[in-house]
Amino acid sequence: MKKLVMITAALLAGAGLRADEPSAPKLDYSITSSFSYTSEYVFRGIKNTKDAFQPSVEVDSNNFDVGIWTSQPLTGNQQNEVDLYGGYKYAVTKELTLQAVATYYWYPEFSKTRANAIDGAKGSFEPGVGATYTIAGFSPSVFYYHDFILDSDTVQGSLGYALPLAGMGTELDFSTYVGTTSGQNLARDLPVPKVHESYNYYGADVSLPYKLSASSTLTAACHYAGNDHAPVGTAHGHVWFSVALTTGF
Repeated sequence: MKKLVMITAALLAGAGLRADEPSAPKLDYSITSSFSYTSEYVFRGIKNTKDAFQPSVEVDSNNFDVGIWTSQPLTGNQQNEVDLYGGYKYAVTKELTLQAVATYYWYPEFSKTRANAIDGAKGSFEPGVGATYTIAGFSPSVFYYHDFILDSDTVQGSLGYALPLAGMGTELDFSTYVGTTSGQNLARDLPVPKVHESYNYYGADVSLPYKLSASSTLTAACHYAGNDHAPVGTAHGHVWFSVALTTGF
């Protein structure tokens, strides 16, 4: 896994070096890299690991985007994760945007005997579709996802709002979300019978981005997530924070 971290770091460093070339021609695509630290890794209301380093690289061009994101726990004996994703956005009107997305979740250290596995499979594939409407600073959205490997369905609604902070030259971003998920084969690669689980989750995020330069932004955020009817032994509420440095060109 150290090799994966080194490769990711090299990609991020390479993106930054390319952005500094004064003679580089104008491109019809953009590359964004992010170095993020989170005090907990929580996904859909359930804590997966403790603190983690989460770098990513994304390429955007003509409403398409593809990227790689990884979570590397800083606490020993916790499972890492690598996500490969892509998507397409279509603007129906100035306010309404439709989106198709797909993510492949990969757990390189997956083991059938590992007690603290994030998932019951070494990998899964989850496409989804959704819509976002933006008006007066608010951005409600709704998305539907289906995981073909875990045979699970997820519906999530969210609401975002950006509060301008003109004096600081930035904005305070708020978002809330609520979702429900149900899976029929969540332990696909474990030596156990089919596992079915259904639960609801919800949460809120507050983030403050600060522009360091034309191409770099430092963002501090605080998060809350909860769930009900979650698997036995799962905590029902989480509060954590994150810090991310994002650069792009």
